[in-house]
Amino acid sequence: MKIKLPVQRWMQVRVLMMGAVALLTTIDVPAQYSHRSPDRITVEERIRFTDGRSSAVITKIIRRGTTHNYILRGRAGQTLSVALRVKGRTSLTIYTPTDRIWEADGVTEWSGALPETGDYTIQIATDNTTRYSLESRVE
Repeated sequence: MKIKLPVQRWMQVRVLMMGAVALLTTIDVPAQYSHRSPDRITVEERIRFTDGRSSAVITKIIRRGTTHNYILRGRAGQTLSVALRVKGRTSLTIYTPTDRIWEADGVTEWSGALPETGDYTIQIATDNTTRYSLESRVE
């Protein structure tokens, strides 16, 4: 069976199917789908810095089974710093315009040079309802 997906940036996914015959295969999947979970409610919001500022703080409540995606524009060579203040276990993931650059479950701070120019996604996900504060800075 062939599935036609839009041609964009691609990632590979390995699939193992068990039955009468074990099959291990690799399929190509557009990378744009890799950080949008179909079984979760996803809330997206663009981070806009006020005039003269290079940082923003967002305080929200995230509900169980929900993902919050924050999108911000960055240029190659700039430094992105992210600090997540939260009680409980969360997942913080940062995606470049083309790939995931960092992921850690429960880690709440990250800083690094941006490898390319474009829209970056800061993703917060949890299996518990909790209040959080996200500070992002681009310099």
